[in-house]
Amino acid sequence: HVVFFLFLLAKLTTCVIYISVTGLDTSLCGTPQDPCKTLNYVLTNRLSAENVSVILTTGVYPDFANSLKLIVPSQFGPVSIVGAPGVIVDLQYSKHVEIFVQSNLSISFIEFKNGYTENGGCLLYTSDA
Repeated sequence: HVVFFLFLLAKLTTCVIYISVTGLDTSLCGTPQDPCKTLNYVLTNRLSAENVSVILTTGVYPDFANSLKLIVPSQFGPVSIVGAPGVIVDLQYSKHVEIFVQSNLSISFIEFKNGYTENGGCLLYTSDA
């Protein structure tokens, strides 16, 4: 079901950007053949005013961020961050993630574990502010 969802998501959006644990953050990254490495790079350098889907390919992401605030500025179109089957963001008990879910950001099928919070995950805020 997840594979079909990813296919359908790619068809419904204008821009699809791929991220992989083996990718490289360059000005040309983002294709299945040349994926980016980090979500921070994509959110900082690759967003546009159109609908964007960011697909994390299968893998364990140990260097996701030292401290990551997932916020999509309001001038950008809706952004969907979707994990392929088996995507795990391992924060290695030393990294702190804050996710601000706004009306222009959705996150699906990503497991966060070993974070620096009381329950070992991440902080999730749901707000449009």
